[in-house]
Amino acid sequence: MWPTVVVEKISKGVERCLDLVLAPFDREKKYKDILRDAQAQKDAKGIEAGVIGFDGKTLYPTLALPDMPPNVPLEYLPVLAGQRQESNNLNANLGIALGILADTDDKDISDEPVSPDWFARWRREAQGIGDQSLQNIWGRILAEEVKRPQSVSLKTLDVLKNVTATDAELFCRVAQYHIQSVIPDKFSAYQWPYTLRETIYLEGLGFLGGKNDLRPEVSDVLDSDKKGFICQGFILVFDLPPKITSLGRMMTGPVLSIAGNEILQVADNIPSAHPKTIKIVGDFVWKNLPNTCQIMEAYPLTSNSEFDEDTVLRSWHR
Repeated sequence: MWPTVVVEKISKGVERCLDLVLAPFDREKKYKDILRDAQAQKDAKGIEAGVIGFDGKTLYPTLALPDMPPNVPLEYLPVLAGQRQESNNLNANLGIALGILADTDDKDISDEPVSPDWFARWRREAQGIGDQSLQNIWGRILAEEVKRPQSVSLKTLDVLKNVTATDAELFCRVAQYHIQSVIPDKFSAYQWPYTLRETIYLEGLGFLGGKNDLRPEVSDVLDSDKKGFICQGFILVFDLPPKITSLGRMMTGPVLSIAGNEILQVADNIPSAHPKTIKIVGDFVWKNLPNTCQIMEAYPLTSNSEFDEDTVLRSWHR
């Protein structure tokens, strides 16, 4: 069943999400009245039609199927059971998205609408997602698209629809060690906590793309005389002599694909700036930096690619 979502004060994000859900019913104006006035006649019609649920205190959208009709021929039961399961899956995914959007400040919600075609694709695929850990990803994907339309590509939906819960767990475990979107190659002498077979498997799923060399890049968040690597929730900042423009083949490895990067942005089960991850990644980078670099520091990285220079998570010195 659809989880209860309190809507006594409807947020902008919830409103935009419900626009997508209820658009086929041509009730863009009516549902706002339903949510704001539980005693109005339109509330009663919505509840009677099964579009809106009421638990005695709050209103919530529902797409649940009606009770099984009596005297259904036996051959129809598998079809009806499948429809009920798909409906429950869709409700669960939508419920997660609505829960996130209800807690999102209106200023963080774009005024741009979500593409109906994108939502139609999301809805079609979400009906087949019953695993709770995957539902969490699909719900967060929808919430992110409502916040920032065109932030999640159709390619990402195509990748996710073929992913199991075990696949998603593997990706999250490996992706936390990315350096500038590059997954360190197991061919290096450094001991990373994953196997070459696992990275090849993730490439086959579409989480990772072709290989690339790791190169330090100047970032807007850095001073002109510093360079750094953006990692998972933190940034490694170091001095690099002007004459050195590349670290050569410091590290080669598969890069996060478009889908990999977009999923990484919404996944909530990857430790951000975890001390163990900072040490493993930082030790590798420090070992491969030229001896002319005397100091490297790790700072927490925000979602806006900014960092607080007063907060040093870890430092390395020659």
